[in-house]
Amino acid sequence: MEKDFLTGKRLNTMAVKRINEIRILQLLYREGELTQTELKQMLDLSSPTITQGVQMFRRHGILTDGEALKSSGGRKPRKIAFSYQALHAAGVEIRPHHVEIVIIDMKGRVVFSETHRLNYENTPAYWTAINTHIKDIICHEPKVQNLLGVGIAFPGEVSFNGNVIERATVLGLYNEPLDNIKRHFDYDVYIENGANTAGFGAIWRDQANADAVYIVVTDDGVAGAIILEGHIYRGSGKAGAFGHMTLDPNGKQCFCGAKGCWTAYCALSNLSSYADGDLDAFFAKKGQDHKLQTAWENYLTSFARALSIIILSMDLDVIIGGKLARYMRGELEMLEEKVREHPVLRNEQFSIRLDNIEENGLAVGAALIFVRKFLEGKISLDSTESKEEGQQMIGS
Repeated sequence: MEKDFLTGKRLNTMAVKRINEIRILQLLYREGELTQTELKQMLDLSSPTITQGVQMFRRHGILTDGEALKSSGGRKPRKIAFSYQALHAAGVEIRPHHVEIVIIDMKGRVVFSETHRLNYENTPAYWTAINTHIKDIICHEPKVQNLLGVGIAFPGEVSFNGNVIERATVLGLYNEPLDNIKRHFDYDVYIENGANTAGFGAIWRDQANADAVYIVVTDDGVAGAIILEGHIYRGSGKAGAFGHMTLDPNGKQCFCGAKGCWTAYCALSNLSSYADGDLDAFFAKKGQDHKLQTAWENYLTSFARALSIIILSMDLDVIIGGKLARYMRGELEMLEEKVREHPVLRNEQFSIRLDNIEENGLAVGAALIFVRKFLEGKISLDSTESKEEGQQMIGS
C-alpha cells in the first residue's frame, strides 16, 4: 500500500487510483494531447493504469481522439486529447447597478457573455434573477455543455472561516452569511472577492509566473489580490486591501471613512470627472489639454507611490488590471520612472505589467476557480445532470 508523501499516511487502492486519474487529467489539460506511450513515460505509470484512467474520462467526454498518427498498417492510432469544450463554468461579477455573466470553457475562453441592468439588492429576488439568467443561457446556448458551477466575484471582504461576507462598503453590506446567497442557485456556487478572482485568472493565464500582486482599478476605487504559488492568499480575509493604504493621513476623504487612501486618489472617477464622466474622452484629449495632462501625471504620481510601498513590502511582480489596464498601454514607462523616484528602488529590478484580458476579468477569474477545482479532483463527474432537467451541473 502506497503512502502520501506529505502526511506519511497509507493510501488505499481507491485513493491511489484517484490520484493517478487526476495526474493523467492534469497532464493532458496542460499538453492538449499526448500518446499513451508519452503519458506512460511522463507519469511513470503502467499501461493498464493509463488505459483505465483514460477510459474513465472518455466515458464522460472529457478525453477524446486527437491527432492521427502514422500507421504501419490497419487502423491509424490516435493521440489522446483533452476536450476543452466538454465542460463549462459560469462567472458572475456583481456591481452596484448591473451584473456581468460569462460562460467559459475549460481553457478559460469566453463562449458567452452578457450584461444585465440589475440594481443590487440583498434580497431573494435579486439572487434568483441571476440564477434565472444563467439557466436561460444554458437552455438556449447549444455550445454550453455541463456546468461545473457558478463563481461569483463580489466587491467585498469574504471570510471563509466565518463563511460570511464581512464587508462590502460599496454595496452597504456587512456580515452576510454566504449560505443566504448560495441557497438561491440551482448550481454549486463559490463566492470570492472580485480582486482575488481577477488576480487568480491573470496568473492562471500566465503559466510562467505563479506569484504576483494584482491591482484592480475601477471607477469607484482600487482593490488588490495576492497570488502565491497560483493560489489566492487571503490572510484572515483582508489580504490585498491595498486600496485603503494611507498615502496622506491629512489627504482626500475616502468612502471607507479614512483620509488619504489610495482609492481616494486613484479611483478612475478622479480622471473621468475632468471629461463629464467620460474616461475615453479624458484619455483622448489629455495629450492636447495641459490641465488633463497634469491631472494624469498627478494620478500616476499617487499610483507610483502606492506601488513603491507594495514592491518594497511584497517583492513580487505587479499586474495591473481592471478598466485602467486598457489605458495604460504606452504609459507603463512613465509609471515605472515614477516608482523609481523612491531612493531604494532607483536601481532595483521589479516588474509591472498589464493583464492581458480587457473585458470580464473578474467574472472569468471566478469561473476559472471551478476549472481548478475540477482539475484538482474536487468535483465529481458522477453527479452530472442532464440538460433536459434544466441544469447542467457536475456537483461536488
